[in-house]
Amino acid sequence: MLRLMDGGESANEGWAPWIEALEQRRAFARSMGGSERLARQHAAGRLDARERIRRLCDEGSFRELWMLAGGDEPQSPVAADGFPCGHGLIDGRSIALGAEDFTTLGGSIGVAGATKRERLARMARDERIPLILLLEGAGARASKALDRYIPHPHDLGTMADLPGVVPTVAVVAGASAGHGALTAALSDFVVIIRGQGALFTAGPPLVKASLGEIVDVETLGGAHVHATVSGVVQLAVDSEEEALAEIRRYLSFLPSNAWEAPPWAGPADGNVDVNRRRTEAVLTLLPPDARRAYDVVPILREVFDRDSLFEIAPEHGRSIITGFARLGGHAVALVANQPLVQAGAVDTVATAKAARFVEMASSFHVPLIFFADNPGVMAGAASERAGILRAAARLYAAQHRATGIKIHVTLRKAFGFGSSIMGFNQYDGRTFAFALPAVTLGVMPARAGGAVAKANATAQQALESAEAAPRAGGSVRLPAMTGRWDGTTLRWPDDPMLGPGSPFELVEETVLGETTVVFRERLRSYGELVAAAAEYGDREAFVFGDRRITYVQHTDMVWAVATGLARRWKIGPGDRVALFGANTAEWVIAFGAITSLGAIAVALNGWWTAAEAEYALGLTQPRLLLADRKRAARLRPDNVAVELALLEDTVDEFCAEPVAVCFPAIVEDDPAAILFTSGTTGRPKGAISSHRNLLMLATNTAYNQLRSATEYPDYVPPYPPCTLAQLPLFHVSGMHGSLVHCLALGQKSVWPLGRFDERNVLRLTEDERITTWSVVATQLLRLLEHPDFDRYDLSSLGFVGGGGSAWSLELLRRVRTQLPQVVPAMSFGFGLTESSGMGTVNIGSTVVTNPDSVGAPRPTCEVQVRDVEGATVPEGDEGEIYLRGPCIMLGYYDNAEATAQAIVGARWLRTGDLGWIRDGLVYISARRTDLIIRGGENIYPIEIENRLMEHPSVADAAVFGVDDRILGQDVQAVVQRRDDTSPTTEELRAWVAEGLASFKVPSTIVVVDEALPRNATGKVLKHVLRGDAENTFLDD
Repeated sequence: MLRLMDGGESANEGWAPWIEALEQRRAFARSMGGSERLARQHAAGRLDARERIRRLCDEGSFRELWMLAGGDEPQSPVAADGFPCGHGLIDGRSIALGAEDFTTLGGSIGVAGATKRERLARMARDERIPLILLLEGAGARASKALDRYIPHPHDLGTMADLPGVVPTVAVVAGASAGHGALTAALSDFVVIIRGQGALFTAGPPLVKASLGEIVDVETLGGAHVHATVSGVVQLAVDSEEEALAEIRRYLSFLPSNAWEAPPWAGPADGNVDVNRRRTEAVLTLLPPDARRAYDVVPILREVFDRDSLFEIAPEHGRSIITGFARLGGHAVALVANQPLVQAGAVDTVATAKAARFVEMASSFHVPLIFFADNPGVMAGAASERAGILRAAARLYAAQHRATGIKIHVTLRKAFGFGSSIMGFNQYDGRTFAFALPAVTLGVMPARAGGAVAKANATAQQALESAEAAPRAGGSVRLPAMTGRWDGTTLRWPDDPMLGPGSPFELVEETVLGETTVVFRERLRSYGELVAAAAEYGDREAFVFGDRRITYVQHTDMVWAVATGLARRWKIGPGDRVALFGANTAEWVIAFGAITSLGAIAVALNGWWTAAEAEYALGLTQPRLLLADRKRAARLRPDNVAVELALLEDTVDEFCAEPVAVCFPAIVEDDPAAILFTSGTTGRPKGAISSHRNLLMLATNTAYNQLRSATEYPDYVPPYPPCTLAQLPLFHVSGMHGSLVHCLALGQKSVWPLGRFDERNVLRLTEDERITTWSVVATQLLRLLEHPDFDRYDLSSLGFVGGGGSAWSLELLRRVRTQLPQVVPAMSFGFGLTESSGMGTVNIGSTVVTNPDSVGAPRPTCEVQVRDVEGATVPEGDEGEIYLRGPCIMLGYYDNAEATAQAIVGARWLRTGDLGWIRDGLVYISARRTDLIIRGGENIYPIEIENRLMEHPSVADAAVFGVDDRILGQDVQAVVQRRDDTSPTTEELRAWVAEGLASFKVPSTIVVVDEALPRNATGKVLKHVLRGDAENTFLDD
């Protein structure tokens, strides 16, 4: 205690004014942007900068430095200059930490703040401790723009020196632009909060001012953009608490600096002695046949300590897994090929991601473990243009320079450079290399090697047999695709590929008020799909005749047309815009533009007459009609009370103009499109598809294709995938099944122009190397029966699929005979416009064993069979089929009564189809309206139609009921004869009687020469055959 110097006054009392002034300045610094701004920050559900610091650090350990900087500005003091920072502890280890304070001038950087940032980075370097930045700021402070040219310390230069010296981490807790965003890009590990964080060089206002482009924060630099597409962010999370927890977990694997060893966490529970740990479960997870796909993540979880796997950048470059784990408590860095994605082929994006990770992990002496299972580095023109050589060379150099422990494990195969970049190099500092007994190594796979060497057929077969020999008889097939029956409801098959950690993991969520199972990893809107598809770059997306459009061109054109629609007609969320046209590039682009704006695309049937189109326009009352020339000429101007613009001219005009549109936030269950029911029994109804509905089938089909390839060990999917998109865009099969599916998977789609022409399809298949035919049964039969079928090279075909119902045995026989290579991936299913094309699918082995079934429920779909009272019936009993799942439409447009009749309690959809469930599969007997009741006996037309189709003289057949005074109904058939045949009625009746009961034999059979009338999706117009209506469809 200081005593009186004179007069009895204590020395510390003389300091009081100074201490009080100091405390006032400290209190001002702690006040940040003031109570009002802090209240707004908290009301938005966000922590403030100081709360983030306190929650991240060990309790009471944070010490703030340079607290008063910025508080003595002569005109307007700035609390801590918007950047509280200092040092603290995480798990007892020192760290340097700073947070941008958004409540203080938007977290912008002034001169004092820039100096603090540089000193903080220098402290991390000099003290050899990790640096953590919590970002939510606007970049350089506009009011201090000229001060940037006054010499002062600059943190970016120091930040650039830190990688490989100390761990650097950034959390993107809000929008961070310019300088702050660059510090994130310089960091080793970046976490972003979904729906809250964003990174960009310049924010939306500056982008608009400089480029005239209007874009929202999420589209410009949100979590999806940087965690999935750009790769700037390594992890996207859902909350600030999760972000802070992931930082602590990340740092737990790393030393504080490059002069220390990684910390040992101690033995984990259940993993005390790794020397005695058994991993036989790997053999059940890893199929020995190298041509079968599988998920590598469960294998990694089995090998390493329980719950220790920590993936880095899981959403970016998904064909390679990167991350940390522990082995006996010791930290390790892992790099693993993911055969679920592109069969593990090494592409540019994944390779660049892995190179960055290896460089970081090796600089901190974390042991590297590579798990290789790949067919090599991705080949092809698109891969070369993307820079695969540069990326692969960087990964090779990174693993070569690694000086610590380096272990390689070949799980099944590794070819050429694909093995070298995964650490399999002699005399390269490798510590150990391991391999399972069935591995295949070489310069390239046998199939490709034989082709390059121009091997003859005998030599080629020998090569492939030698490659497959170690695995002969060793394949373990997945369970058959049969559903799970609980006595009332049939659900999708039990499959580990749908389990935790899988790309197709299923979780429960609330959808439209009902608890529903959905895919965890999914896109949330069609606009998000358009943006994500641009990642495929210069890969061809669409072929329409001579017009070819790449993925990036498609995205650019969609955004340009959206700009034009918003500017000229003020199209926005909830507006309806009708599309009336044939399958063209303009239709695809306009559809993307409409739905990206949050508007609703009204897809008019391009085959409709003027009266039918006018009815739909009157029902939906769109703000705008975009019609191609042919259909615009078909309409009667006096009957169309909506503004009409020519589709071709509108798209061409807007594509020539700059993009300047602000895309709205879209919720998954917002309406996206109105598709009309087929109208074979009356006026068509407008089924409203949500954005969720639009995207459901694409994810399901991707899962089914992968599982089919996995089930058949001898099946090698053709590459690259290319789909024949023959079905109309205005129908669920063309829109959901072809357009959305191909965009989501980055597949090329070829759209034949004009009416269906078998020779044109065969020619396109040969010229474009089409791998998938997506067709209806009638189109497939016409292709198989075409006289020139054998003149075309169709060897590229690997998949054939369709929907609507089970295919006839005669059609399946023809496929097996004429296209045997597609049998492993052949599929057909059951779905409706109202269920987004979803329902059931028969694929893989069940096509062969149960060809008369429409298969098991697709993942997320449930099926029940109910009686006329709405009660579920036992297995094997017939009734009406009901569907439930996130695929069910929102309802019928402006038709509440029909919606209430179709969608009943818990959002079960009445399909109107009759059938039954047996042994985990669904069987369809007839449409409820098609059922013939003859003298009290139920007769199903499909059964008779299939029997007639087996007759060698029958090209097509339709069976329906006609009124009968005595029996109530009688059976009538219309048969199209094959060319050069003359079947008689009695001959055909006798043929049916040989295979079916006598009461099913048609009383009347009409033989015709012309094709039976069908609608756009191949359904026979039975009401036309009965004479109840005229065929008004215009097939042009």
